[in-house]
Amino acid sequence: MKISAIRPVGLQMPVKHVALLQVETDAGLVGIGSTSAPIGVIAALIEDIEPLLLGRDPTDPTGLWRLMFEGWQAQRGRGGEGGVAVNAMAAIDMALWDLTGKAQDKAIHQLLGGAIQDRIMAYASATAYDYTGSLAAGKRIFKSTEKLVAECHAYLAQGFKAIKFGWGNRFGGEQIEQIGAMRQAVGPEVHLMLDFGCPAYNGDGWTVDTAIEVVNKLEPFRLFFFEEALQPYDVAGFAALKAASSTPIATGESLCCRPMPSRSASRFLTR
Repeated sequence: MKISAIRPVGLQMPVKHVALLQVETDAGLVGIGSTSAPIGVIAALIEDIEPLLLGRDPTDPTGLWRLMFEGWQAQRGRGGEGGVAVNAMAAIDMALWDLTGKAQDKAIHQLLGGAIQDRIMAYASATAYDYTGSLAAGKRIFKSTEKLVAECHAYLAQGFKAIKFGWGNRFGGEQIEQIGAMRQAVGPEVHLMLDFGCPAYNGDGWTVDTAIEVVNKLEPFRLFFFEEALQPYDVAGFAALKAASSTPIATGESLCCRPMPSRSASRFLTR
């Protein structure tokens, strides 16, 4: 079985920052991959990457990742860079794993060494940012406490035991009261998480010390984790932050501001 084509799909998708692609084979099997990046940009990158992979065995995703990440970029006189190039390669990588699983009639977790657990907790992913209201008003608007609480109740009614809100750098008195209201709404047994994230950690004046101050301020709300408090590769900063707080810190997802040094971009929790 050989790779016969790599094609972007969903060019008319309503969500412009999500790209889908498929890796096709001469055996008729097709793998699907996706990434959070504009489909037009990903389509242009695929056109450049595709000749490197045509005719190759799609069931060697690790080898093909190395070929893309090192070989493709080396053709342009560079290698190991990040940015949207990694988004395109990651979507292809996902599709290759999908293909490999189909070819071997195995779930992807079996290809990666087997299941560690038989159940995974799902969480509801929300945001404090009011997109609809902001578009109508022409300025950034955030949800009221009442609306945030109502969303919490709605997620609980759907059966979620964990809820995460994109929060950004919003930790004034009113925002702290909102977090308290959400904690009260979900009760002590439901996991509540906040996502700080990019670009908030690039803001002027945001340092490890300010991150420590914020995380300590949040401790009464018993967050399950606080996400992306610092630049993803600020290992020393994360170590200092974790040493100063009992709140678990999540990182490893946002790679928008520095080159990606290795194949995996998995999120991890520091405890």
